[in-house]
Amino acid sequence: MEELRTMLISNPNWEGGPPLSVLYSGCYAVYAQQDRLVASKDLDLIDSAIALISRTHSVVESLGVFSSNEDRDDLATADIKYILVPFYLGSLLSAAPVRIDGDINASATRLIDVNRAAAALRTFLQRCEQYDLLGALGQTVYEAAAAGTGAMDPAAKRTYKVEKFKREKSLNAALGALEARRLAAAAQEREDGGCSGGLRASGTTASGSADAATLASLGASSAAAASGGGGGSGGVCGALDEEEERRLWVWRVELAVLQALDLQGSIRQEGELLQHAAEREAAAAAGPGPSSSSGNARPGGGDVDCNGGPGAAEKAELMARLRTICRDLDGKRREQMRQDVFKPGHMLPTMTVEQAGEIEGREAMEREERQRRQEEKERQRRAALDSDEEDAEDKARQRAWDDWRDVHPKGYGNSKLRPCG
Repeated sequence: MEELRTMLISNPNWEGGPPLSVLYSGCYAVYAQQDRLVASKDLDLIDSAIALISRTHSVVESLGVFSSNEDRDDLATADIKYILVPFYLGSLLSAAPVRIDGDINASATRLIDVNRAAAALRTFLQRCEQYDLLGALGQTVYEAAAAGTGAMDPAAKRTYKVEKFKREKSLNAALGALEARRLAAAAQEREDGGCSGGLRASGTTASGSADAATLASLGASSAAAASGGGGGSGGVCGALDEEEERRLWVWRVELAVLQALDLQGSIRQEGELLQHAAEREAAAAAGPGPSSSSGNARPGGGDVDCNGGPGAAEKAELMARLRTICRDLDGKRREQMRQDVFKPGHMLPTMTVEQAGEIEGREAMEREERQRRQEEKERQRRAALDSDEEDAEDKARQRAWDDWRDVHPKGYGNSKLRPCG
């Protein structure tokens, strides 16, 4: 950490100076120690680290390392690591603390960093898509996000998290194995005197400055300490062949893609919240409108501040009430989750067998009562008829039955007797 601090403070603006390969070594050194750097809360040091990564990104763009008409086969192995520079920038900006400058509120300042981080991650993912470096899992999630299909359902989200964990574990294991081979080969070559200097020598001879040597040494030490963490300082002489070196960087980029996709989602949500908070803070800073009442007291009671908003006591009371409501809601949600743990996947019965039997028996008795009343009504009607009317009704009923049998002979409903029907 002290070497990183010395390197960052010695050249805070990073204009001119060391070449691109040495600048990248410094970028990876910052990424490898990002947690300690952010935890220090040294805003000047963090700004210098952001300036270093931004300068490296500008140099990559100005040199034309990547072209829009290239594909994966056209990309040189030595240039793959520079794809990670926007990811380093977005990762540091998303974790950096907020600096309050003048009258600008905290939400607006943080929103600027969040927008910069989102733009850097978007550039990184688009470039990975161009060179087909997203990986199978990253490609699926990236296409779903680009299509705007919305949030995943809980089952799909759980499946994605499981697959992501397995893929990250396998990538870290493979990267660790390659890094172990690299370090072993480098140690053997140093003993044999066959390899000297690596990036330190190339960076020092290219720039001729102490800053270049410091950057190269930091990048090399960070790569050795955090193998498989999404970057590195480059190859060691004779450690890996061309195919293994290319596979190493492709895996590092894929691992960074999985981290960038998760970071992009959290940054998007934070940006929406910060946008709303910035608008609220700007409206509060503008003061009360012309229709607001003057003075430091409200007609209904409660103190107010000088801008006409609620006072400290009223804010504290409101926050206490909100915390109570949130605690109650969270308790109900937890209780519901506990109740749903052993809930079966099918619909549970709404009544017992005895209750269903009582309902069915009651309905059967009602049907019998309706049938009895209908038969009684028919018997009374027949009793009111004289003999001639009764005979005529019976003949009409028998005639209608005979007509129906003429139209529908025996076997009419059997399709086998009507093969052309």
